[in-house]
Amino acid sequence: MGAYIYGAVGIVIAHEISHGFDKGGMRFDHTGKRTEWYRSEWIDDFNKALQCYVQQYDNTTIPIFDKPLNGALTLNENVADNEGMKIVYKATTLDIQLPGETPRRNRPKQFWKDEFRKLAERWQRGHCP
Repeated sequence: MGAYIYGAVGIVIAHEISHGFDKGGMRFDHTGKRTEWYRSEWIDDFNKALQCYVQQYDNTTIPIFDKPLNGALTLNENVADNEGMKIVYKATTLDIQLPGETPRRNRPKQFWKDEFRKLAERWQRGHCP
């Protein structure tokens, strides 16, 4: 159970931290002051990556409504969800043993696939009607 809580809390924290690097958050420095702290050549790559997210979500249909998502409308949340999941995935690959838990290196790969599927299903239920 500890690993589940670790992952559940981790994804929320990682999601929120990721907002610091979305289109809104990137306009502020580490002190909260509005400034352009990034390099201009970095912006082109950043915007290309954002467009990739928009296209990915534009090509996703909401089954119960049979309508496509609007990737531009939900862009910041989509980026934070994806980046948060990446951070949690990386954390699960570390060789950390929580009290009472089996060491991760001893768990089969299918275990992790099942855990991420469960997490995705739980996340979806929390955000969809």
